[in-house]
Formats: sequence, C-alpha cells, structure tokens
Amino acid sequence: MNKFFGKTVFPGISYGEIAVIKNIEGIIRRIPVYDPEIEIRRFLTALDMTKLHLENLYLRTVSEFGLKNAEIFDAQQMILNDCEFQVSIINIIREQSVNAEYAIAVTRANFTKIFADMDDEYIKERVADLTDLSKRLVRILQNVAEENRELPEKCVIVADDLAPSEIIRLNKKNVVAVILRYGSLNSHAAILARAMNIPVIINVPLPENITGQMIIVNSQAGYVILNPSEDEFKNARQLIAAGVKNSKKLREMHGLSSETKSGRKIRLAANIGGLNDLEAALENDAEAIGLFRSEFLYMEKNDYPTEDEQFQVYKQAAETMAGKEVVIRTLDIGADKQISYFDQTSEANPALGIRGIRFSLCRENIFRTQLRAIYRASAYGKINLLIPMIISLEEVKKVKKIIADIKNELTNEGKVFGTPLLGIMIETPAAVLIADELAKEAGFFSIGTNDLTQYTLAIDCQNTGLDIFYNPHHPAIFEMIKLTVKAAKRAGIRVSICGEMAANPDFTDKFAQIGVDELSVLPSLIFPLRKKIRELE
Repeated sequence: MNKFFGKTVFPGISYGEIAVIKNIEGIIRRIPVYDPEIEIRRFLTALDMTKLHLENLYLRTVSEFGLKNAEIFDAQQMILNDCEFQVSIINIIREQSVNAEYAIAVTRANFTKIFADMDDEYIKERVADLTDLSKRLVRILQNVAEENRELPEKCVIVADDLAPSEIIRLNKKNVVAVILRYGSLNSHAAILARAMNIPVIINVPLPENITGQMIIVNSQAGYVILNPSEDEFKNARQLIAAGVKNSKKLREMHGLSSETKSGRKIRLAANIGGLNDLEAALENDAEAIGLFRSEFLYMEKNDYPTEDEQFQVYKQAAETMAGKEVVIRTLDIGADKQISYFDQTSEANPALGIRGIRFSLCRENIFRTQLRAIYRASAYGKINLLIPMIISLEEVKKVKKIIADIKNELTNEGKVFGTPLLGIMIETPAAVLIADELAKEAGFFSIGTNDLTQYTLAIDCQNTGLDIFYNPHHPAIFEMIKLTVKAAKRAGIRVSICGEMAANPDFTDKFAQIGVDELSVLPSLIFPLRKKIRELE
C-alpha cells in the first residue's frame, strides 16, 4: 500500500523527490558552574540576542508572507518576555549552580507539561513555540549557527513537524509541497505553510528512511502516493495540467460583473490583514475591502500604535483602493488573539471573555484613538467601520455616543473627516435574535460565520479534538443567516458574509437565493466565486 491519507492544510497537487528534514537536537548535559552569576549574565546576553533574532524573523516574515502571518512570532516574544520563564531559568542556574543550557531544558520541560495539561487547545499548541524558542536560546549560547538547508530542485519536504522559523528558512523556490507526519491545522507552522501557496498536508503516517524517493501529493483529495507507478504519475500530471488550465480560465473573470444569469448581483470583496494584502486584492479584482482586520496593526507593534500611525495606514488603504469601499473592523482582540503589551488578564474561557467590542468599551482610550484615526482617514476615500461581537442595543448606543464625541473633537480641532457608515458584525445567536432592533441602528450587517458557528454549536473552533463534531453545514447556522438577512432587508440595509462559509461554493447558490449582498473572502478565492456566481440562474 503506497497511499497514505492526512489532513489538508492547503489544497493542491504536486510531485517531486522527497527531502526529509529531521529535527536533530543535541544532548544537553548538566554541567556544574562555579560562579552562577556569570552564567546568569551569559543567559541574559543570549536572551537579548534571541530578541534580535525574533525581530529579524518577524521582518522577513512580513516581507515573504505578509503582515498577517508575521504575528505568529508574537507568541514566542510573549514566552521570551514572560517573567516566570526567565525567573525559572535564573533560579535553576543560581540554586543548582548549573549551566544555562541545562536550566533552559528543565524550564522547557516544566512549561511543556503545564501547557499540555491545559484544556485550552490554543495553549497546548504553544508547545511548538516554546520548543522553537528554547532551541534558539541554546543555539545562541553554544554559538551554533542556524542551519541553511540545501534542498534539491522541485522537492517535497517531509518532516515530523516544523517550527515556524524552520519554514521561514526554507528555500521556497525549490519546494513544491510539504508533508508533516504530525501537527495541527491551527498551529503556527500550518498557518505559515498555508501562506506558501503550495500543497500542504499533515498527519500523514509516512514510514522512515524515504529520502530521495518520489512522491505525489494530492492535498486536494487528502492523500499522498509514495513511489507512484507510471499510471499514477500520468494521472497526477493530468490533474496538474487541468488545474493550470483552470487557473488561466479563472483569470478571464477579471473585470466581469459578479452576477447570476438572472441579474442578481453579489459583490465580491477581500478580507485583508494589512497594507501588504492590498496588492493581492487588486490583482484578484476585489470590488471592495469587506474586512480590514485592524488588530494586525497592533500585533506588529511592541507598543500601542499612535493615532497618526493608524491614520497613515487607513489613509493609504483608502487611497490605494481608489474610491472602492474599505470596511475597517475595529480592534477585535481577545480569545486566541493576545498582545503582550496590552496586559490582558488570564481568562478561564477566553472565547466567552473580554473580546471584540467588550475590550474596546473596557479600554475606551484605545478605542477612541482608533476611531479618531479611522474618521480622519475617511476624508481620503470610502471608509466604513465595522464593530465586532455586538450582543446588545446598549453596546451600539455607547459606540455611537463615543463617535459623536469624537466628531465634535475633530471639528473643534479643525481636522477634516468623512461620514463612515457604522456596520455591525453578527457573530452570536443573541445578535441574530435582536437583528431587527440592531438593523435600525446600523448602516450594514456583516455576518462572521466562524464565530456564529462556534457560538451556535457551543464548539470551540480552536479545539481540534472537536473536529468530528464541528459542522459548518449544520441547518441551525443557515437559519441564523436567513433570519439576519431578513432583518437587514426589512430595514433596507445591506448584508455581507465574511467568514469561511462565504468562500464555500456549496453555499453560494443559497446565499444568492436568500438575498446576501456581498461575500468577503481571501483575495485568491474571488475569481472561483465569481465564476460560480455567473453560472447560477
């Protein structure tokens, strides 16, 4: 049997020679030291150098993968700056009079056990970040350079798992696919690998000692074929050729309207994380920016971005889109999105905690700074704003009062601003059930189906152990969407869908039938959706 199945991270078909990457970790020995204080200073020097390494990795990730994907190194920065992490290492050195490498290894083992014992799947997955960071510290202490991997042309990477920094260092010109024996769909490695735009598949039980063998990766169908036959190669080549032909065909969608044969128009917008994503949005003929995730602007910083810094980013987005709408979602922080300098409190259930608009209303000074920047930028293009995680009319009225204050401030200061519409995200059953009331206060609705699904089904979408129960096709979800659309139509406002369901062609016809006005998706998914829409009656 030469066919092995796994989980798809990024769909596609490719083949090549296997290049196995082994995570070889040297043995760390316990070495007594005569002066622990000297050893502590040695560790602190390595700590500072590691911070510089992470900053360089961050900049390289921004350059190669975009701002959104660079945020993954925030987790390592958070661990590195964690007082408990540093104090544990220092205490072991001082109390046991041992070398820093050994103290790091012991601390890593202790923290790994703590993370693994937690119920939160997101926290468990940070074990990979802890491992990567610890190895980096040890390499710096031992003055060992990071390995630059020489890879054969058109190779398929096979590894047990890869750290984010290892993916960054790959020569991506030579890599046609990535296969991991282990891993998680929500891990940082998976997020970065997905951004490579090549077939990526995980949890594949491949045997050992397969370096140099040929392999076909069909992550589109969720399997790989080791040492394929000539017929299997022929079939793979045909599938690849068909894919290339289809991609070229899809480019013909550029400039065409997104409407059904009967004339029903559905605007296709792009979800972006920052300015680096605007080029892809324009290349893929996005009719608008349906979701600008403003939290990534905060995640790339080591301190709160100023009003002027935010203003320049939002202004550039508006000017780049040249009159097309840019919908900026206000800071959606909390749950799985943590920022070290925000000093967020630990929560037993962060998915149900201080996130979205709750965070903004609890930290009103941060919210006001962002709103001022958005309103100032709205003078330079068609900017509208979107408020996340609304569950009550009172929240909307509080936001409107803050906006009224800000408009008065800007007027008194002689600063120009536009007239952004206030959009409301529908992400909870509570918002759906009061949608008629919310619609009276909103300029438009945007349905975030990812959160709406997890809150309706009471399933944590970050918990991979619940994959077998997670069903985005559950009839209750579509009923929630229908109720929201009906409320929007009664109020005469538009309704957009910006979650993963928006990109699923299985739902496109249903969305068109119930009157959804816009689908906001990753830029690369716009042409396939436009083709689908144009084929509908």
